[in-house]
This record gives sequence, structure tokens and C-alpha cells, in this order.
Amino acid sequence: MKQTRLFIGQLIKMMANKLQGDNKVFYNNLPTNVKAFAFNNFRGLSIAFIEKEDEAYTLTLSDDSKITVNQDGSWQKIDCSQESVLMSLLPARITANISNVFDDAKIVRAEKNAEGYVVELTNTVCMKYDCQGLAA
Repeated sequence: MKQTRLFIGQLIKMMANKLQGDNKVFYNNLPTNVKAFAFNNFRGLSIAFIEKEDEAYTLTLSDDSKITVNQDGSWQKIDCSQESVLMSLLPARITANISNVFDDAKIVRAEKNAEGYVVELTNTVCMKYDCQGLAA
């Protein structure tokens, strides 16, 4: 009997954790900085889905683009497979290098971390840059 109660208790706890562990977030619960980033940089697109992981929010937009934004409104990842990433979100050195080396290529993915930037172009070339925007 005691084992049955223990099993049922664990089962209920697992189900509760599964429900609470759902990373979905409603738009109204997004930090103001995250909303502002999406609104200012992706005008005309609506947010279709939101997930939270640690202190970052991944927003899936109406064109299937995905952006990961920290609570402070700074971006971590941008995946715009349908369109190109806004050049204004990247350091000028990176955009100048890409424009000079890859004349007609557009940036479709960008990731920013402590080491620098990684960008992927429409021609499937992947480039790495340091924090100052210099090719690594």
C-alpha cells in the first residue's frame, strides 16, 4: 500500500512538472525589452510562438523566422531563412566584409556569443568574426 501511494505521488509530481516545465510564454508576459526588439527590428511580422529557456526568449515570427533575445533586449540568434537578417543588427565591419567579399549574398542566420559572431549566407558560406567584427 505504501509503495502504491509513493508511486501515485511520484506520478502526480511528474505530471505537474511536465505541465509547469512547458516553456511556452504568452506575449503579455514578455519583458518590455524583448517586445521592443521584435517590434523595432521585425516590423510587419507578428509573433506566432514564444518559448523561454533560461533567461532568453525564442520568438517564432509569422514568416517562420526565429530570433532568440535576452531579457535585456539583446539578441543571441537570428534565423531568417525566408528573408535576410537586418544588416543594422551586426557590426559595420561584418556587413562591410560580407558586402566586399560576397557581392550578392545575404545573411540568413546570425549568432552572437562571448567569442564573437557566426553568420551564414544565402550561398551556404559560414563566416566567423570576433567581438570587434574582424574575421576570425
